[in-house]
Order: sequence, then C-alpha cells, then structure tokens
Amino acid sequence: MKTKQLANVLIKILGLSQFIYAILAIVSGLLQSPPLMQGMQWQGTQWRIMLIPFAHGIVQLAIGFYLIAKSQSLTNYLFKDDDE
Repeated sequence: MKTKQLANVLIKILGLSQFIYAILAIVSGLLQSPPLMQGMQWQGTQWRIMLIPFAHGIVQLAIGFYLIAKSQSLTNYLFKDDDE
C-alpha cells in the first residue's frame, strides 16, 4: 500500500470515528436534557443546558463528514510532494 492510499484510509477512519462520537454525543445530550426528564416543560436555562452537548455533537458531526468526504483532497494536499 502506498503512502497516499494509507493516509486516505486513515483519514476516512478518523472521520468515521468522529461521526460515531458525534451521534453518541447528540443522543446523550438529548436523553440527559432536563426537559425530557421533566415531561417537556421548557424553560430558558434548560434550553442552554441542552444545546451545549447538542451543539458540540453537531460540530463533531460536521468535522467527521468533512473528513470522510474530503479525504482524497486532504491526502493530496498533505502529500503533494510524494510521487505515486
């Protein structure tokens, strides 16, 4: 396996792991949110408490998707001096 191919596979694996951790963070944030625990009684502070892990999960989801989708261009950028 060549260097660029290995780097491409490793970047995709990193993106997939970010994607999975993001889904777990979003589900965990939704399940542990106070409004769900109190029968959907929304208040101002409860929105902020729920949005912090949810927003963190969305950012992780975007990073994971970007790494999976753009792994080939990232590999070409990182190893532009390598010959195939």
